[in-house]
Amino acid sequence: MIRALQLLFLIALASHGRAQQLVPFSMPDGRFVAWDQGRFEVLAEEAPRAIYPGPGPVVFLDHQEGLMAVEDELRKVRSLQRPPVDTVLRSGRLVAWRSGDSLKVHAGGRVHVLAGQAGRFTVGDSLVVFHDKADAQLKVWWRGGVQVVAEVGREAGGPQWVNGSNTLLFHDRSAGRLVLFHRGGLHLLCDDCPNARVAAGGDLVAYVDGQERFQVWDHRGVQELSGAPPRQFQAGLGLVGFTDLAGRLRVYRDGEVVTLTDTMPSMFRVSDSTLVFVERGAWRTEVGGSSLTLSEHIPEHWEVRGGTITWLDLDRGIRRSTGGRVVRLTKDGAYPWFEVHGQAVLFPGHRGERFIWQDGRTDVFY
Repeated sequence: MIRALQLLFLIALASHGRAQQLVPFSMPDGRFVAWDQGRFEVLAEEAPRAIYPGPGPVVFLDHQEGLMAVEDELRKVRSLQRPPVDTVLRSGRLVAWRSGDSLKVHAGGRVHVLAGQAGRFTVGDSLVVFHDKADAQLKVWWRGGVQVVAEVGREAGGPQWVNGSNTLLFHDRSAGRLVLFHRGGLHLLCDDCPNARVAAGGDLVAYVDGQERFQVWDHRGVQELSGAPPRQFQAGLGLVGFTDLAGRLRVYRDGEVVTLTDTMPSMFRVSDSTLVFVERGAWRTEVGGSSLTLSEHIPEHWEVRGGTITWLDLDRGIRRSTGGRVVRLTKDGAYPWFEVHGQAVLFPGHRGERFIWQDGRTDVFY
């Protein structure tokens, strides 16, 4: 199967050498297809068991339950892991998986073995965090190397941590310490934290310290946002959204805090560099420190990539907003779903075809 896939893909793309993100999808008849900047290529006649999309290689689980990769720069299909393949996690270009007790990561065109006896693991855009059971240590793989974050012993439940795209927060329960890993360095944020209320984002983390103060850490250092813990808080790429004790929704960005609502929002979510929330039944976002209404109705599905929000409107047409500017991608409606792949949007046609929208252009595959 590997040779057949290699031959098919190499012939189809031999003259197409640009490194671009591929958009993989399966057709109703089972064909496995990839879109590459206006061109469609059939990768296989049968759909994979699972697809793990993202920038860089298209990673999928084939019918023999082996983990495969279509490498967009090398234009070839290769086997990453023979069965068994257990949990697979992807964030950005990093793909990590467990095979038996071993933990491995695919990065830079190579497979690296991180641990022979791995417990829980998580993946951020630039790091893989894992519990090495053999060494009783919490470790992080970052920029091609493994660093020890902490000795964790063999306590029940294992070590506690959360990570963002390039940040890791570890709570040492026995010592009451909160430790940050960021771009290769370790920072002690709190040495009297018996409980851990934390959120990790990109180049930024938020936490409640031992004195119940709400703090944020970013390239400016530590800044106190409130002398009392918030009701809820979430961190993203350079921002923190939180509701204070009065129920107001506030956002921290670029060293400043602004208030978006006077009352408690029904919900809010921080994704990438975007804050989305519901106030008085209206679906809103934050742009430049102000509240912007996207819709008077809450969409049944939306996705955020960077600063762009894509959603199904009331007619199930597809819309997106970047910087507050809303455009409709489809002329009609009744679309059951969509997927966002970088700047491209994949959605099904009403007759089984598949559409790819990007930069105002729509391509179709039958």
